[in-house]
Amino acid sequence: QSEQTVLFVLRFDAHETDLARYPWELLYDGKQHIGARKPIQLVRSITYEYATTPLKVSPPVRLLYVHARPEELGFPAKEQEYMRVEQSIQSLVQSGFLEMESLHNCSWIERLDKIQALETHILHVDVHGQFGCYCDKCQKVYPPNQKNCQVCGLNLTKPEGFVALEKNTYAADWVSSTAMSNIFDARLRLAVISACRSSVVRGETLFGGVAPSFIRAGVPAVVGMQLPISFEDAAEFAKGFYSALSRFKSVPAAMVDGRHYLLRPKQ
Repeated sequence: QSEQTVLFVLRFDAHETDLARYPWELLYDGKQHIGARKPIQLVRSITYEYATTPLKVSPPVRLLYVHARPEELGFPAKEQEYMRVEQSIQSLVQSGFLEMESLHNCSWIERLDKIQALETHILHVDVHGQFGCYCDKCQKVYPPNQKNCQVCGLNLTKPEGFVALEKNTYAADWVSSTAMSNIFDARLRLAVISACRSSVVRGETLFGGVAPSFIRAGVPAVVGMQLPISFEDAAEFAKGFYSALSRFKSVPAAMVDGRHYLLRPKQ
């Protein structure tokens, strides 16, 4: 007899940052992680005043893959190392399920324009993420408890999530969750943020994090990361997640498949 699917929805009000910051997806019953069980689908939801748009999309699904690894942050110039996510889903492109366009080394505005022009269904942001305070003058991100810039001494911004894009192949272009919330497009159905700590929330509101900022922008479903993730694990998760979507599974069910790919023995 097959097990009945159980959907657990953890719903948080926007101010409940203390509760939401816990990694509920790692709940463990003494034998295995609950979030990795096939019949259990665990998702988060933020209480929000506006209704989301429907998720239905007919193939081919248009995916925009945004990638950045600025050398300023210590990333090696090894293309094969940080292109694994893109490579892991090439089979779905070849099958016709996905139409993928990749963006590298371009500004945030150029990326926004591309999202609009392509009528993107899925936005996959494969970048470095950080939660902290920002110095507008020195363009640096500090830990969330930092008050002043260590270089110029100016007051820092309030803590929020950031992702590191590229001004060129070397310099980091930090984009805040506030700026991220401007990506709204009526056709965008899903955002996958393969960035370390893209789901971290602190402070006064959940919308200070990068992943929640996409919810505020009107994107119906967002996948984010609370902890650091390696290139290899991000690629494994993407393979399982998008493969499940290609079989017309729901986003929560695809999340379970992505987690199972992370648990597979490494070759």
